[in-house]
Amino acid sequence: MLTVWTRKKTGYESFDDFAAKLASFLDSEGFRLDQGYVLNVYGPDGKRLHNYDTTTLEKSS
Repeated sequence: MLTVWTRKKTGYESFDDFAAKLASFLDSEGFRLDQGYVLNVYGPDGKRLHNYDTTTLEKSS
């Protein structure tokens, strides 16, 4: 599970791009994401802006 706190109040318009860039960065730092992850993004007031769950995506063999 990944948690991101942002100063943005409305979230990310191209959230898929943000999630892909974050996953790429974490992978380059040695984090293993091959089984998926849950990403929660919270705004400055504590409101959850995004919930992204890749653990339910079908993995190709």
